[in-house]
Amino acid sequence: MTKVFVVDTCVGHAAGGPDATFPLSKHSRDFLLLLREAGHKVAFDPASHDEWKAHRSRFAYTWLTSMYAKRRVILADEEVGDAVLVPLAAAKDLADHHRKAIAKDAPVVATALAHDRLLASVDGRLLTALLEACRSMACVQGLVWIDVAGYCEELAAWVHKAAGQKKLPAAGNVPITVLK
Repeated sequence: MTKVFVVDTCVGHAAGGPDATFPLSKHSRDFLLLLREAGHKVAFDPASHDEWKAHRSRFAYTWLTSMYAKRRVILADEEVGDAVLVPLAAAKDLADHHRKAIAKDAPVVATALAHDRLLASVDGRLLTALLEACRSMACVQGLVWIDVAGYCEELAAWVHKAAGQKKLPAAGNVPITVLK
């Protein structure tokens, strides 16, 4: 069963071409190729889509064009950030720097929550903020954070396996954090 992933702009920005040697560039590229190869879809809200277009690498441009050609891109009709911003405003025990990190990427998080709850990123500050927010923001619980910087064969196998199942497979040693 095809899953819908939300890929943060930082992944598209970091994705290098076939000659890339920097680990983050290679991992980002390999993850994007993996999503396409496994038949998954990607979703964007309007703000994230604009940010992706402004900051993507040459490789990410080609990849996204191919995803459009395969009809594997979902564009939200409107801003969806309120699904995260409203509970964020009510979260009184959240540190200011965590609140700012979540507010900055609220549309990305909300888009993931609106689909299959799969968010691929390399933004450690956002992950730390979301882990902290889980205690007071029930809406982010169950979000699956995929650390693209930790790309490995186990992650590739997990993504392929996820394509064939209704429920997500167990993470095991895969660089995935399920927010609880």
